[in-house]
Amino acid sequence: MKLQLPHFRGGFGVTPNAGSAISAFYAASVSLVQWLGFCSHAEQNFVDLASTWASGQDLANPDQYSDPILLALKQAHKVLLTDFG
Repeated sequence: MKLQLPHFRGGFGVTPNAGSAISAFYAASVSLVQWLGFCSHAEQNFVDLASTWASGQDLANPDQYSDPILLALKQAHKVLLTDFG
């Protein structure tokens, strides 16, 4: 609901369609993958979140993704560049 509200009412002003749905998924997923990649390379004394979320995946190398969510992220990237870019 907040997504469709105009900016002056505290929303994002997005009209739902295929492009906005794909871009919302892509933006959220890319942010998560970027953050997980940062956590896996930072010297921290807690569980490796990237390994927990995407076991056996090198988040820095999209060509080797085999996890379904990461493959969906690659597909969304391709769709956004070819169909909406």
